[in-house]
Amino acid sequence: MIKKSLIPLVLGAILFFQCCDNEVVNKIPLITTVAVTNITFESAESGGEVTSDGNSTIISRGVCWNTSSAPTIDNFKSEDGVGIGAFTSALNGLTGNTKYFIRAYATNEVGTAYGEEFEFTTSLTPTLAEVTTASITNITVNSASSGGNVISDGHVSVTARGICWSTTANPDINDNKTSDGTGTGTFTSAVTNLSAGTTYYIRAYATNSVGTAYGNEILFSTNSISTTVYASKDAAIFNNQAGNAANGDYGAGGSQLLQVGYASPTQIYARSLLYFDLSSIPTTAVIESVSLQFTQGSSGSATAYSINIHKLSTSWTEGTTSFCTYNNSCNTQGAAITVGGADVTWNETSYSGSNSNPWTAIGGVFNGAISATAQAGSTNIGTPYSFTSDGLKDDVQGWVSNSATNFGWILKTDFITTTSAMKRFYSREGAVASGDSNLAPRLIITYH
Repeated sequence: MIKKSLIPLVLGAILFFQCCDNEVVNKIPLITTVAVTNITFESAESGGEVTSDGNSTIISRGVCWNTSSAPTIDNFKSEDGVGIGAFTSALNGLTGNTKYFIRAYATNEVGTAYGEEFEFTTSLTPTLAEVTTASITNITVNSASSGGNVISDGHVSVTARGICWSTTANPDINDNKTSDGTGTGTFTSAVTNLSAGTTYYIRAYATNSVGTAYGNEILFSTNSISTTVYASKDAAIFNNQAGNAANGDYGAGGSQLLQVGYASPTQIYARSLLYFDLSSIPTTAVIESVSLQFTQGSSGSATAYSINIHKLSTSWTEGTTSFCTYNNSCNTQGAAITVGGADVTWNETSYSGSNSNPWTAIGGVFNGAISATAQAGSTNIGTPYSFTSDGLKDDVQGWVSNSATNFGWILKTDFITTTSAMKRFYSREGAVASGDSNLAPRLIITYH
C-alpha cells in the first residue's frame, strides 16, 4: 500500500513520461534531385522533390550548382518556392563547354538538406557559322549559278543560307539574295534578274542565332548582248555616166551589188549608202563594240586602196533601180533613174527629175571625220570585209541614244588611179537573190 506522502511523486512521474511520449522532434528535410535536361551552352533544367519537411516548414528549396563536386547553397543556386512536393529549376548564366555538379536542396529551421548529385557539361558556345562561296558557272546575259558550303554551323542550327550579290563590293543579306535551305553542307543557288555586261560581287551566307557569316567574295561579269542587224536601206550612187557624160543622176538603189571605188578612164566615182534600223536596241544600252561587215560579190579590181566610212548628215531614199546581178560583172556607172524612181543619186537625196531634192553638197553630205577604214584588194567572190573602230561604235551609240540623228553611213574612196579600182559587195537584194540573206550588209553590235 502506497503511502499518502508518495502519491504526488508517482503522479508527477506519470505526467512526465506522458509528456515525453507526446513531444515532436524536428529534423532536416528529405529531398531528391531531378536529372538535368535541356542543356545548352548557357542554361539547363533540373529540379527536385521534397518528400519530407522534417516536421518543420520548408522555407526555401531549389537546386545549387558549381564547377566542383558537392555544391551548396553558398554556390550558385535557384530558389523555387517553399513547402514539400516537386519543383522545377532553371539554371542560367552557365559557361559553354564546362562541367557542372548539381544537387537539389531544401531548408527548414533545423538546416539544409541536399539530394543526390548529378554532373553535366554544357554545350559549346555558339559562334558564327563558317561558309565558303562556290565558283560561278553558267553565266549568261542575265543569270548565273553559284552556291556555297556551310562547313560549320557554329554549334547552333543554321536557319538560313544562300548567296547575296551586288554591283558593289561586300554584298550582304540586305542586297539581292537567294534562300537555299538550312543546316550545314553544300547548296546551289540560281542568280537571276541580272543586267547584261555588268560586273557583280557575290558571297555565300549562313545565318544562325549568333548572326550571319559570309563566304569569300567572287567577282564576275554577265555576258554582253550580241545582235546582228541587217541593212534596212542600201544604194550606190555614181558621179558620171560612161563616156564622161556629165550626169549625176545615175544610181542603183535596187541593184544586187553595192559599188565603191574609182573607174578610169571614165573618171567615175562610185559610192554606197547604208542605213540600219537600230530600234531593237534599248535607248539606254551601252555599246561595247561594232563590226560593219560585207561580203564581196562579183569580181572587182585587185588594186589595194582604202575604203572609208563617214556618217551621213541627212536622210535619203533607196529606190528600186537595178542594173546588175550579184554574180556577174557589171558596169561602173549605174543606171539612169526614171522620173519617180525615188532613188538616191549623186545629185539628189531622192531623184525628182528636176533636182528639187538636192544634197547640199553633191555626192552626199557627211561628216568629214572618217568613222572607219579598210583596205580593198581581193577579187574573190565571198571574201568577207569587216570595219571595226571606235568611230563606228560612237556613231551607233549616238544613234541608239537619239534615233533622229541616224541617217546611216556612206562608203567612199579618195583613191585615183589610171586603172579601175572598184569594189563590189552584196546588197540586200543580192543576198536574197543568192539564197543567203546573211550575205547582206550587216552590223554586229555588242552592248549591255
